[in-house]
Amino acid sequence: MRDVTSLSELLAATQDFSGDDRSGTIFRGQADAGWPVLPKAGRAAYARLDWRARFDEWTERARALGRLPSNEWKRLALAQHHGLATPLLDWTTSPLVACYFAVSDTRRDGADGVVYCFEPAIARDPTAGGAASLEDGASALSLGGKRRPFPALLIPPFASRLLAQQAVFTFHATPRESMAGLSWPCEHAIAGRGVVVERLVGLRVPAKAKESIARQLAKCGVTHSRLFPDLDGLSEQVNRAGRLRIPGAGPPRSLGPREEILPPRRRKGTIPPPARDGRTRHDPTRPRSRRPSS
Repeated sequence: MRDVTSLSELLAATQDFSGDDRSGTIFRGQADAGWPVLPKAGRAAYARLDWRARFDEWTERARALGRLPSNEWKRLALAQHHGLATPLLDWTTSPLVACYFAVSDTRRDGADGVVYCFEPAIARDPTAGGAASLEDGASALSLGGKRRPFPALLIPPFASRLLAQQAVFTFHATPRESMAGLSWPCEHAIAGRGVVVERLVGLRVPAKAKESIARQLAKCGVTHSRLFPDLDGLSEQVNRAGRLRIPGAGPPRSLGPREEILPPRRRKGTIPPPARDGRTRHDPTRPRSRRPSS
């Protein structure tokens, strides 16, 4: 796995890929390079549960909370967006956004991060062409064969966060199968396109480089409040400003009330500076002399 220690090295490394904003390379950042590349439905806490049954239950209960998209793929993306364990995995078309997620988790400061670059064999909008159900879209996404591809779902953004993060999803027909544990590149026979190569490459971000890269990202405008354009994102950005010492994000700490109103302390016994009228000011650190009584 190749190391990148600055944004310039990251961008140079991603030039090896032929991606564009809609159908080429997509990127994912993880704060720990040792983590598997799995959707939430494939992780230990959820792997033994039926994600489809949970999604159907979510759909029925969510109807009471608001209007849902009629298209099942859009509903699945909405459920993923709000935290349901689904077979979708979050990606982005921007390597800078992916890099932010690789370096911003302060709980993993001591671990190397990673930015994954993925060239999918299939990249399309499963909601196009009248595919309203997951089953219709699955056939269109060629989710069959000995080793199934990981199609990139180009679902139009329906939330401000997805738009800001230039979000894309991959669909995992076998959620417990980590992409990082497979051999790459892989060839797939796609109807109408012949043999298409699918490729995954990881770029390691050393732990010692995370803070400096976070500073560089902030200078480029890639901050928490930009990627999460709501009050939650703004609050987290203010909280992070002091920890990361991001230029322009505010002071690392505020002065306490005593620091704001008290003058600097003077060593005991020193002579205070003269007043404007030339007379010496009283030194508050010395006791006043008492006049003899008459």
